[in-house]
Amino acid sequence: MTKHLSHSYNFIKSTYQFYRPLNFKYFSTNVKPPWRVLFFGSDEFSLYSLNALFKEYQNNNGALLKVLDVVTCSQLNPIWKFSTTHNLTVQKWPPNLVRNNYDLGVVVSFGNLIPEDLINIFPLGMLNVHASLLPRWRGASPIIYAIANGDLETGVTIMKINPNKFDTGNILWQEKCDIPPHIEMPELHEKLGKMGADCLVETIRHIHDRLENSVTQPQHGITYAPKITPKFARVNWSSSKAINVFNLHRALKSVMQPTTTWNSIPVKLYDIDIWDGDQRQSVQPGFVEYSRKNKVLIVECADKTWITIKRVGVQGMEPLPFKTVGGLTYDEVNTQIDTFYVDTLPSGSESEITMDSSDIEDETLVPTDMEGDLPVSEEEDPSDNIPLSELQQQWSKGKIPVWSNVHRPDPLP
Repeated sequence: MTKHLSHSYNFIKSTYQFYRPLNFKYFSTNVKPPWRVLFFGSDEFSLYSLNALFKEYQNNNGALLKVLDVVTCSQLNPIWKFSTTHNLTVQKWPPNLVRNNYDLGVVVSFGNLIPEDLINIFPLGMLNVHASLLPRWRGASPIIYAIANGDLETGVTIMKINPNKFDTGNILWQEKCDIPPHIEMPELHEKLGKMGADCLVETIRHIHDRLENSVTQPQHGITYAPKITPKFARVNWSSSKAINVFNLHRALKSVMQPTTTWNSIPVKLYDIDIWDGDQRQSVQPGFVEYSRKNKVLIVECADKTWITIKRVGVQGMEPLPFKTVGGLTYDEVNTQIDTFYVDTLPSGSESEITMDSSDIEDETLVPTDMEGDLPVSEEEDPSDNIPLSELQQQWSKGKIPVWSNVHRPDPLP
């Protein structure tokens, strides 16, 4: 593992050496190991790193760490539970710290902007584990955006924490990994969580050298991954190819479902895949056919591509195979109707689901380090307002779904 990480480190040095500032020393070289570390985290992604540090603290006789304390935001999250279970000293945010008690701060998926006066308490500064190859996908949801955009590779970045800005600090370490074409968010989340933990330990093991040779982030290739809201999950049939809808489904797994509407009623879409059957006759994006043979919906997307949907979900009942809705089978409702249309809006470019900096909320409010297993926005899920009786009545009258679109922001030029 060390040999592999060293190779990645040399790659970063050679790739970004043009951007390294002269006389870069924002840290003290007087402190020496074993280190006194204060860890900041809040969720499952950060737990991988805390667990790795705890193993070093517990099993290596204090060779690397002699103090490991924790700061978190709630007594209900996994970081608090882990800390109390393993008898680690834990404080709620914001902490009450005294200078010279710690050498290094470590921030992983924490969700709060660290003020400059707090950063300056640590002689070695503060490090952050971020689940992307910065500067691509700065922001709260890098794993989701990487999958949704069909990226073929991603990775983790160990960087210095800068005051006032998220995800802009100098790079100490980067490690790459491929994104397989069918991997879903939970699996990639776990893979990057473990990779980030390994990279963090190796970085701390060689902390002075990594700080001395850190590099600034380049000013090209910057993209943003702000926190996910229900709007992100709404499918635009007229501008999204089948691969785009499929990638959106993979990216949002365990977070929320892609959605559309039926007669203004929100519908959640489950078990989405790319149609791999016989070549179909194109009608228009948004044309939907129910396949009795396969018991799926087949939906035409942009550029004469199709997806299949096995289940739909509405408020008041469990996600159902599309052959049954409201307790009535499709055949029971109308055996003659096999196809229907979807309302479509004018096409818009969706080659990359991204936003520029003007689309991101006030940076003091965007939790930049929540790396994948994100809480859904507090915005009310519209599907929670669907009366089941209305759905049953419309379906029983033979009113076949008409799905509509909502545009997401256009990509960067």
